[in-house]
Amino acid sequence: MRADRRALRKVMSNLLSNAIKFTQPGGLITISAERPSAGGIALVVSDTGVGISAEDTERVFQPYVQAVNRLTRPNEGVGLGLALARTLMRLHDGDVDLASTPGKRTRAAMHIPQSRMISSHAIAESSAG
Repeated sequence: MRADRRALRKVMSNLLSNAIKFTQPGGLITISAERPSAGGIALVVSDTGVGISAEDTERVFQPYVQAVNRLTRPNEGVGLGLALARTLMRLHDGDVDLASTPGKRTRAAMHIPQSRMISSHAIAESSAG
């Protein structure tokens, strides 16, 4: 793919940091990759943490905004991680989205669009030349 490696690492780091921060000891955090029907790739961080309410899933992408939950640890971060992650992905023509069930799980996905993918044919041609 054509992308800023440092930016993608920062996005993944922010998603993992949130999963770790909001998953209680003994919980589960997984990382996976998916191929959406629209093409491209989605890198997904899922956890069995405290979750986010439906009304907060878009709000938490605003700078300095955090979802309030009785199970979250106080004073962890300032609420910039998801805003930064979404901004970096949108600069790559992608996005970050959340799906969550309060008290059960959260799924955060960074979507890298098909336009950023390099075909294996193009890779073979560049290495042959």
